[in-house]
Order: sequence, then structure tokens, then C-alpha cells
Amino acid sequence: MATGPQPYHSIECVISSPIEFPCVNADLYCVWELAKDVVLQTTVGTSVYPPKCRVHLSWLVHGSFHMTSNSSISVTSLDLTALDLFMDDASLLTIEESVVVNVSRKFRLDQDATIISGGSWPGHSGGHVNVTTSSFILHGEIRASGGEGICIDGKCTPGGNGGLVTLLYTSVATETGSIVVSGGANPLGSAAAPSRDLTEQDDTDDALYFPSDCLSGAAGQVLRIFASNKGVVDGYLVISNGFNGPTSSTSHHTQRRCAAVVFDTDSIDPSVKRVLIQGES
Repeated sequence: MATGPQPYHSIECVISSPIEFPCVNADLYCVWELAKDVVLQTTVGTSVYPPKCRVHLSWLVHGSFHMTSNSSISVTSLDLTALDLFMDDASLLTIEESVVVNVSRKFRLDQDATIISGGSWPGHSGGHVNVTTSSFILHGEIRASGGEGICIDGKCTPGGNGGLVTLLYTSVATETGSIVVSGGANPLGSAAAPSRDLTEQDDTDDALYFPSDCLSGAAGQVLRIFASNKGVVDGYLVISNGFNGPTSSTSHHTQRRCAAVVFDTDSIDPSVKRVLIQGES
């Protein structure tokens, strides 16, 4: 376990020199705690692309956490606790598995600021993003989509399944940006050919699967929960796969339902009052 510096008497901690984690033959767990505001102006991560180097970072900030333009954090998992999170234009969080952000006041992603969880390489599933805040402002992008499928020398890896984004806010939410949780694209694309004539198939579950060319990833989920200090709780679940399924100039090919999701209603958060299922495009 590595513990970062703790400047308890500083007003603001400005990190301007890159921080690089060593690559060891085991998971590296780091716990950092800073007493005041943090301004990140550089990169934090490993020199070797995951999954060869696995770093789990827990960062507790007793103030605001501010990522300036072109700053970035790239680790296996991130658990960030602060009063606020501000991500300026072109700042980037790239997390291999899961990111948990718990800020008591404001969460703000500016335009072109991005949080990516999972889906970093072909066939890799989307990760988990869990945000708890009072005010949620999204002008950038949160992405937990599956990695695209790939075919090499006639052997195909299907697209990764979509991930899960959970947003819990207690005051207000403003979203002009985007949240993407769709499954990875079919590597065969428009070259996919049905194993039999689709026009002759009935609408049963057995007719929805084509193992030879149905290689798109399953849908991901976005759960938004508004929990006011007056006890009002309203949950909204979106199951989305807007980029799923093969594409083709033949109309009935584009209508194929590929990588269907078995959805267990018992797993729905008790706060959910509305569910939206977004189809393929």
C-alpha cells in the first residue's frame, strides 16, 4: 500500500509533475489523503497500458478536486471523495473497471471532459460509474460502453457488454452532455449474413440468436436517483443499446435483435418508478 503526501497546513495542493505508478506482479493499492483543495495539472497513472499493470487508487480530499485542461488519471479503479469535482475541457478519467465519486456539493464535467470506464480494448465489457452528489452538471461525456468486437485471421471476438452508470443527486441535475452505456459493435458489421432467411422466422426467443454473426455486446444501464432532503426519492432506469446490432443495406438485417438482455425485475433498485428501454439504431 502506498500513501501519498499529506500537506495538512497548505491552502491548496497543486500537482504539476506527472505521477507514475510502478508496474508490479500484483495489484497495487494506493490510499491518498489531502487536507485542502487539489488542483491536478498533469497525468496520474502507469506507463504500461492495463491490464498488465493494475492500480487501485483511493483519494480522499477535504476540499475541492479540480482537474485542469489536458490533465488525466488512468488506473484500474478509482474511489474519489471530495467536496466538489470539477473537470475542465479535455480532462480525462480512464478507469479499467470502476469509478466511484462521492462529492457533497457539486459534480461538474465541462464540454470535452470525459470519464471512461471499461471498454478500453476489443471485447472488454463496460465498467461501472457511481456518482453521488448534491448538484450534477454534465456538459461532457460519461462512457461505460463495451469495447468493439474484432476479427483477426477469421477468428472473431464479440463486442463487450455495456456497463452501468449510477447517478444519485440530492439537489439539481443539468445534462447537456452524454452518457453512453451501449454494447460493443458487431465486428462483422455490414458483412454479417443471417444463417437463414429472416422473413421465415417467427417472433420467439429462439429466433433472436444467430451465433455465427450475432456478435454485438449486450445493453448497458443508466440509473438516475433523485433523493431530496425532504425524503422524496425518484428513480429512473434506462436500458440502452443505441449502437448495438449489425448494420446492413438490407432493411430486415438492421431490424434484427442481437445480444438480447435477460432482465430480472427483482434486481431493480426500489426507488425506480420509470424504466425506459432504448432500442438499436
